Amino acid sequence: MTPYFETKLGKLYHGDCLEIIPGLELESVDLVLTDPPYPTEYTKEYKFNKKTILLLNDINSKQLIFWTPQDKDKFPLSYSCFHIWDKKVGVKSQFELIYERNGGTGYRVYNVYLLNSTVAAKYLSDVFTGHKSQKPRKLITKLLHDSKTNNTVFDPFLGSGTTAVVCERSKRKWIGIEIEEKYCEMAAKRIEESLTVMERIERSEKGITKKTGLLF
Repeated sequence: MTPYFETKLGKLYHGDCLEIIPGLELESVDLVLTDPPYPTEYTKEYKFNKKTILLLNDINSKQLIFWTPQDKDKFPLSYSCFHIWDKKVGVKSQFELIYERNGGTGYRVYNVYLLNSTVAAKYLSDVFTGHKSQKPRKLITKLLHDSKTNNTVFDPFLGSGTTAVVCERSKRKWIGIEIEEKYCEMAAKRIEESLTVMERIERSEKGITKKTGLLF
């Protein structure tokens, strides 16, 4: 299966994870860290399909999965505990839940400001992409804290690419899937910008394109 974009550490696949996951070798995955579409928020735009999250039952590694706190949208998988992302702002949804599967039982609260504007991005020393569900790099970095630098992180709902960007910066391997090509393009650009100068020079000398990460 040909990636849409790749680096030395990771690969991004464009398509429906229902179709892509069965073709991937995920035995090496140490952590699933992902923010899937919720049942009640932007369901058409993000193509919500309950079957996609159920695929995570077939992956035995530790998992950290964002989910809505609304009672009517119960988390559909088993879990060992859940954590709270406190957005530290007085918006309609002031927190989200992060369910942990195949992991520990200790509960944590992550206090990180919501990233929903260029102003918030400046405060967080981050970049606002315009993606409605973009998570702050600071939050993803905290969630990756307990993983090792040689671990492989899997995000089947990569969105604007924050998980991959943080993995690149912390020298972790990663695998990502994104169904929307516009977000694949956005993620690829952000990932490439996170590479070191020497890595960019090496990619340029090999004729690797920004869009696909493949040779001409």
